[in-house]
Parts: sequence; structure tokens; C-alpha cells
Amino acid sequence: MFEKILVEQNPQWENKEKKVGFPREKLLQIIPYLDKRQIIIITGIRRCGKSYLLKHIETYFLSNNVNPKNIFFLNLENPYFDEFREKVIYLEHIFDEFLSLTEAKGRIFVFLDEVQFFKNWQVFVKSKYETEQIKFIITGSNSWLLSSEYATLLSGRTFQFTLFPFSFREFLSVKDIDVTTKIKITSNENIIKKYFNEYLQWGGFPEIVLNNIVEQKKEILVNYYKNIIYRDIIPRFNISNIRQTEELAHYLISNIGKPYSYNQLSKLIGLSDKTVKEYLYYFSQGYLLFEVSKYSHSIRNQIANAKKIYVNDIGFARTLGFRISQDSGRFLENIIFVELMRKRKQIYYFSEKNECDFVVKEGIIITEAIQVCWELNEENKKRELKGLQEAMKKFKLKKGLILTYGQEEIIDKNITVVPVWKWLLQ
Repeated sequence: MFEKILVEQNPQWENKEKKVGFPREKLLQIIPYLDKRQIIIITGIRRCGKSYLLKHIETYFLSNNVNPKNIFFLNLENPYFDEFREKVIYLEHIFDEFLSLTEAKGRIFVFLDEVQFFKNWQVFVKSKYETEQIKFIITGSNSWLLSSEYATLLSGRTFQFTLFPFSFREFLSVKDIDVTTKIKITSNENIIKKYFNEYLQWGGFPEIVLNNIVEQKKEILVNYYKNIIYRDIIPRFNISNIRQTEELAHYLISNIGKPYSYNQLSKLIGLSDKTVKEYLYYFSQGYLLFEVSKYSHSIRNQIANAKKIYVNDIGFARTLGFRISQDSGRFLENIIFVELMRKRKQIYYFSEKNECDFVVKEGIIITEAIQVCWELNEENKKRELKGLQEAMKKFKLKKGLILTYGQEEIIDKNITVVPVWKWLLQ
């Protein structure tokens, strides 16, 4: 019944050569967990490269002498499975056909790609995890894969990772630019700056990075956005206010880095505060948009204070957002925010008399204060320094960081000004 699609999706069974794309930095984080029994769950925005990451993990197993027929790859987003998605028993049938086809013996490695397309997938996984010698590696485009309804059933059985589109370092690797040492970075500085402009314009989605036709880039980003809204968010959360959902997402993408309140958004879009808050949660679950809270020792104050929003990939903001000015500094902010997220940092903004764009929390203390602007000049320098210095004083930080498009200097011995492109390669 499923034999043909299983053979198509598993060319390694016939030792067929396959291209797996460019290696991802996340692979190095995952490798130490591959010999553990626990399930590996990889989530991230649609089209950020999760399937290729699975193929790299598969290649890792093959290079470590795992029998190709003990590896089972299944892309559950494939339309072939549409009529079977509602009944988890079909996953059992698919798995049985895999065993019948391959006669696999010993430890089996099961890759379930875009698992959210199958209802009650977690029941199947838990059952096999408890009774069989199976290592599961799972991907999904919604962070609700890690939410309480699934976490409860798989509690203590998972290691969890989040994948983003290409980092700037990965982007340069794709472009065949060597940035492995400080010497290489220095010698390649001019071409690195050129490519940073491209990264700042189009972002890091793999398909976008590999495409050189501007109109196609735009069309691809629009299609990604629509698929996230209409396939990953609206059906998952049974949203009926489709027009308001579109308007809210478009407004937020057009206003990255700017403070807002739920009350303000509710008046603007015509939804209740509660509904707006829910929709923002849904956007984050689909990895489209992320909220940043104002730092406070009080959780209540963090909830009550204005938030800021950033988008997962700057390409969305540049292509989909409505603007009447360049907003160059906010585009830099967005890239820095995503890089901090990629490094699994806890991120807030700070504001008292003046504002500091990002403060980073580790454990119970703030360890970094970062200010972002396109350039420091006579008009803004005093303001930018005040915001950073207030944060440094508040959190007793000896050093502060200002990230700009191209300036580099040291101010008063304790504040370093660094170009964003160089910071991204540190």
C-alpha cells in the first residue's frame, strides 16, 4: 500500500547517491545527543532547512556504519498521505511496511519530517519508544510540538532544538567565503560587506540565498508567508477572523522593533485585547513573529508593559512590510535579535529615562547590554550612549556594546562599537 512512496523517500536503501545541501551549525549541537535513547525534536519556521538537517543526520549515521536499511525517513507533509492523516493507526501500517521491505534488524533510526501533519503522532512515537529499539528524530513547523499537550505524553523522553534560516556565517559558507579564522575574515572583508548587504535585504532562507532572481525571491517569500499563515497557524488554532489575522500580522511585520500594547493593537485591528494576545501567541507558535518584553524584576510588570515585535527572517520585513522610510536601524535590530535567539539567549529591552535595545539575561542576572543604530552621529550619539549607560549602571555591567552598520571604535574604554557583520562572525 505504501511501498512505492517509502522507497522513493529512502534512496539510501539502494545506496543511491543523494545531495544533502550545505551543513548546518545546528548539526554540531545535535550530534552529542544522537547516541542517547531520547527522542530528538527539531522545530523551526517552514522552509528553514529542517529536512536537509535530517539528511545530514542520516549521513552522519551512515558514516558511522549504520546499516542503510535501518534508517527510515518519512516526510509526512507529502500529499500522498493526505487521506490517512486523521488516523494514527496508519503510522503503524507504514512502519510495518518499512520492516517488511527492509527486514531491518537491531537498532532502527526513524526520521519523521513535519510530523504535525499526522494527527496523534505522539501516541505512535510513545508506543514505539517504550517497546522497540528505536531512535526517533522528529521535525515540525510549530512550536506547539513542545507544548504541554505533547510534552506531557513525551515528558522526559525528548531533547529539543530550534532551527532558524541561515545565520550570516552559514550564508557566507554557501557563497564559498572562508570565515574560519580572523585572518580570513580580515582578508575577505570587502566581499563579506557586500554579502552582508544582500543578507540584510533578503535574509537567510536557504531557497532565497540560492536564488539570484529578484522577482523570484519576492514571490518565494510571499508564498512562504502565506503558507505559514494559512497552513501552520489558521487551521491549527481554528481561527475564524482571517482578515483581522492578516491585518495584524501585516501591521506587526511593518513595525518591527517598535513598542506596542495589546490595547493599542485591539483598537487598530478591531479585536479584543484577549484575542490580540492569543493571535500573537499563535504567530510565535508558527515561528513567524516573536515578542520581546521590557525587562523588570516583576513578572506582572513585564506582562503589563509595552512589548516589541521582531520577525523570524528579515526578508519578510523587507518584502512584505509597508514603509514610508528606510527603517535601516530596525532592520539591523531584527538581525541581531534573531542571532541572539539562535544562540538561545533570554532577551529583553530596557527602558527607564532612556532606552537600550537589548539586555541579555543568563540565569538570574543580566550579562549583556546591546544598543543598535545604523550609525552614530552628532544627532543621535548622546541619546544612544545614555540608553546603554543607564542599562550598564542598572545591571552593574563593566562593558557595553553598540552595533552599527559600519562603524568601529572604543568609547570611554568600556563601550565597544562594532559593525553588525563583524559581530555576527564572532
